[in-house]
Amino acid sequence: MATFSPDGRQVVTASRDYTAKVWDTATGQRLASLEGHAGLLTCAAFSPDGARIVTASQDRKAMVWDAVTGKVLAILQGHTADVRWAEFSRDGTRVVTSSEDRTVKIWDVHTETRPPQTIADLVQRRVPWRLQDERLVPATQPH
Repeated sequence: MATFSPDGRQVVTASRDYTAKVWDTATGQRLASLEGHAGLLTCAAFSPDGARIVTASQDRKAMVWDAVTGKVLAILQGHTADVRWAEFSRDGTRVVTSSEDRTVKIWDVHTETRPPQTIADLVQRRVPWRLQDERLVPATQPH
């Protein structure tokens, strides 16, 4: 999986080697390697301002990273199965995750110690979700 940064100058890739990598789209140069997961990555995405990246993994965690330094900013733990998808809210203050445990959780990325809000225990199919106008919708729906 690969995702462009909001300005299109970078791409983040989720890899089978348990890492995500940030690439310069003009030069192809690797800018950062995000290492810390203990399972295959299933998703990687930039925050709306491009300053952070969220990754999801089969290690049952999502992680928030500084997009420039590669430093871990938050570890989002609470799912009981593989985390399949993660995305920032439009304002960049929250992350939504979905998991094979059939839950969707919203995390306040600035308050890692606060438990996430479980908003759905209904994910019956492997459908990726995204936030649209602060509502959770299947990613297959048009914007």
